[in-house]
Amino acid sequence: MENTFTTTTTTTTTEATTTKTTTTSPTTTTTSTTTTTTTTEATTTSTSKTTTTTQATSTTTTTTEATTTTTTTTTTTTTSSSSPTCPPLTSSFGLTNGSWSCDGNEEDDNCRWICDYGIPTGARSKCLAEKTGDWKAPSDKVKAKADCSLCEEVGPDLTPTDGTWTCQNKKAKRICQLNCPDRKRAVFAECIVAKNQAFAINTKISQEENTCEPVVGPCDVSLVTENAPDNAKWNGIDFSAAFDFSQTSSDPKIVLWGRRKCNSGDGFHPKTQIMCKITKKGAKWIFKGNAQKNC
Repeated sequence: MENTFTTTTTTTTTEATTTKTTTTSPTTTTTSTTTTTTTTEATTTSTSKTTTTTQATSTTTTTTEATTTTTTTTTTTTTSSSSPTCPPLTSSFGLTNGSWSCDGNEEDDNCRWICDYGIPTGARSKCLAEKTGDWKAPSDKVKAKADCSLCEEVGPDLTPTDGTWTCQNKKAKRICQLNCPDRKRAVFAECIVAKNQAFAINTKISQEENTCEPVVGPCDVSLVTENAPDNAKWNGIDFSAAFDFSQTSSDPKIVLWGRRKCNSGDGFHPKTQIMCKITKKGAKWIFKGNAQKNC
């Protein structure tokens, strides 16, 4: 018997494409790798004895490398510590007739005691935020330079009978001018709280005696005519009728201030006025504008 034996072997190998992708960002890195391998082996055997042997082997191998994702987040918080401060200054430390004026409430900032009538004193309180966390009380020596009652008003020892005072502040100095029933007088009293100096008559700028007795002063209204300019703008004017001398100037050195009345009887000429100022050399008369002009 003749035997016929046939063997057929087929081998197929397929290797999958491998793709590797890497993505990088500031905070995320992703790596992905996939590998696929497929192997197929087939063997077929046959003989005339009608014996057929078929062996099929199919092998599939899949290898997957897991994706690894790593995310890193970094958060940085910076907090700047603020400078220490003192609480609001509420204590007067025994001072009276005033209040504190402060330039801040941080280390070495100062508060100054200001009298109710606006004059600054020599008393200060310093913020010691880093050392004690509070304000430093002024010493007794310093507090002695903050007696606001000292310059509140001119005392009776300097005030003549029937006299009153009109006061103004000039920086740390308080200056008061004597007012009498008939007119203002060229008499000035001064006081400085920060130097602990009580009111006294300033003889350097005062031009009259400290009295309200009827006397003709250097700036008396009766002297306007003889001191008026001799020109067409001022000649022939009845000063007592054409001018109002009842108001007080804001300048303490101006003892007499006259404003030209409008002919209508309502208001005053904006540029025409008469002033008599007290200087170290005596009375200074000033005639401004044109008294002949109407308004």
